Amino acid sequence: MQYLVLIAPIALVTPYLAGRVWYALFRDTMSANATQRIAKNSALPLVASLGNKIVDFGFAVVILRLLGPEGIGKYTVASVLALYFEIVTGFGLDTLLTREAAKRWDDANRILNATVLLRLVLWLAVAPFLLAALLIWNAIQPLGSDLIGAVALLVLATIPSHVSSALSRLFSASERLDIPALVTVGTTICKVVLGLSALFLGWGIVGLAGVAGITNLATLVALYLLVREILFRPRLAPNWVASRALIGSSYPLMLNNLLAIVFFRFDVILLQALAGATVVGWYGTAYKFVDALLILPSTFTFAVFPLLSRYAGSSRAALAEAYDLGVRYLTILGLGAAAGLFAVAPGVINLFADDRYLPHSAYALQLLVWFLPLSFVNGLTQYVVIAVDRQRAITSAFALAAIFNLGANVVLIPLLPGYGYLGAALVTVLSELVLFIPFVGALRQEVALPRFLRHALRPALAGAAVVAVLWPLREASLLLTIPLGGIIYLTALFLLGELGATDRKIARQLVGRKTEDG
Repeated sequence: MQYLVLIAPIALVTPYLAGRVWYALFRDTMSANATQRIAKNSALPLVASLGNKIVDFGFAVVILRLLGPEGIGKYTVASVLALYFEIVTGFGLDTLLTREAAKRWDDANRILNATVLLRLVLWLAVAPFLLAALLIWNAIQPLGSDLIGAVALLVLATIPSHVSSALSRLFSASERLDIPALVTVGTTICKVVLGLSALFLGWGIVGLAGVAGITNLATLVALYLLVREILFRPRLAPNWVASRALIGSSYPLMLNNLLAIVFFRFDVILLQALAGATVVGWYGTAYKFVDALLILPSTFTFAVFPLLSRYAGSSRAALAEAYDLGVRYLTILGLGAAAGLFAVAPGVINLFADDRYLPHSAYALQLLVWFLPLSFVNGLTQYVVIAVDRQRAITSAFALAAIFNLGANVVLIPLLPGYGYLGAALVTVLSELVLFIPFVGALRQEVALPRFLRHALRPALAGAAVVAVLWPLREASLLLTIPLGGIIYLTALFLLGELGATDRKIARQLVGRKTEDG
């Protein structure tokens, strides 16, 4: 406890110090030209996101060992419920605030007040319904005081989260994405330090939820001070008429976000209701490893989206070529990752979690990995849909996928008593296929489609070679199996003719550009 008293103040000021020190060192970039601002606003948030992902994954590994399957299951359920609540009460206002403040910066304070007031009103309106639903659920199926307490604290934590999110978007509107990116790094450090302290003190999932609220409050204070020092002094000027006027514009944005989360995470709620927290823990543990790999396509898509947007306006042939090449590389990456993880799943779970999660988390991971190739391709395809100005199709696509996901989970999870997580994993994979179909349908009249099956054939054969070699070695050290799998996969791709002159040319261009820049 003495350690916590000493370390907590340092951790709590870390978000502010991260943003403030960065600004002190690089304040001159406020006057940089457009190209420099774009580069800074692209590169730093990306690096910060990667760093946060790595730290979060390390933190997750510690949590897996300290909480065990049941504790992980309960905290996963609490986090998903709080996430649904945050999306509904956030109401898509982050995107709206960025857009409107960027257009009318002189009116930024009024827009900030309007969005924050609407979030708080929605919070007060929706919170009683969540509380009632939780109490009814607990009456039907006892959830445990720790899970209910964690949900309550996480829901309270959304209040400072909403305000800090609005303040962060002011930096986005003023093309200073570097500041909130650095604050986020500080927030992650604060969360990990205080979270580990709470766990080692034996406070469990309620302690973790409390840390989330404290961390969000520290982030709010940090962003408020930085907005006041760098942008302008926010003034409290609530105006319900202005807030109410935002509802029509922000509702579709909230609906898109909500459908996407229902599509990905409703299986957690059903598993808790039908199978219990331990089963959720097995499934949630496997999902963490798949989720960690999703940084790969998002990084790639983030980098190529400006290029896709330019091609969409100037040359559909060039767009088709870039899209085809992107699908090819993401398919190679996705199938390679899926094949390798499928073969070594038991070793991965045993190393990063422990044997309490075996064999169930390994079984779930071996199914979930096949979600990766389609998810990688869908991530790029979604941004091509946006590039050709067909973004309305995204809402209908996610609605279709969410309906399928809900229905299929309701059917499959009860059919597999004790193994409902396998039904949830299978539905997750199939849902990506359901999402893929309307995405492709939206693009059919806009751009020549990639050769999806052709691009998948040889990587699939190379992946089969990886599984054939690694499966007998699945109990061996990952220090042996992971490098060996990579070598086998690349060798098979070369022997099958998948990697050739075009790829060598692209590699030379990348090396040449790097050398030239250096």
